[in-house]
Amino acid sequence: MALLFRRSTIALAITFLLPIPAVIAAQPDDDIRAPFGLTWGMSPDDIRKLGVRLTDSPGRSDYGASFTATDLSKVLSDTESVALFFGYRDKLWRIAAVGRSIGPDPSGNQAVARYQELVTVLSDRYGRGVETDIRDHQMWKGPNEYVMSLKQGRAFRYTNFHAPNVDVELSVRAAESDRAYYLILFEYRPGAREFEADKKLHEKDAL
Repeated sequence: MALLFRRSTIALAITFLLPIPAVIAAQPDDDIRAPFGLTWGMSPDDIRKLGVRLTDSPGRSDYGASFTATDLSKVLSDTESVALFFGYRDKLWRIAAVGRSIGPDPSGNQAVARYQELVTVLSDRYGRGVETDIRDHQMWKGPNEYVMSLKQGRAFRYTNFHAPNVDVELSVRAAESDRAYYLILFEYRPGAREFEADKKLHEKDAL
């Protein structure tokens, strides 16, 4: 019996010493797993190797190097575009996902319903969020004026989520006076701190 126990112990020890399969080791830790099948800290070249097409975003970015991403392995079915931001070190730290505009629907009921669905999904991933819903009821009183109030900056609706390393903001925006869409902003907090420090150095060198 003692010999059998000794052999079992040795076999168990060998099992723990065996290398972990690469497919398991390659999975990102939960605290660096980004949305859409990406990982926080990836470089543009890393992302291209996944088969994602990156197109330079037109104009100047306030968040460092930025690209529009297509052919992502995971994306919401009604997402219109996804923008990726890499700061000054070519490390992914910010993502913006824009939903397709919904309408004509001046009341915004359809867009708000989709917004609420996404609140539930994001809560499952990032914890319960805090919602802000501001409306100027004196100027925009009719039920069919909500999207117009969003467009004029007299109404705001968004929910903020704060996971250990990621901040997320989901909002409803107006594309036109009768069409609205959702916007989801993801920020990797360690990358955001790094970006802000690099931005100060970049501005100091420019002056």
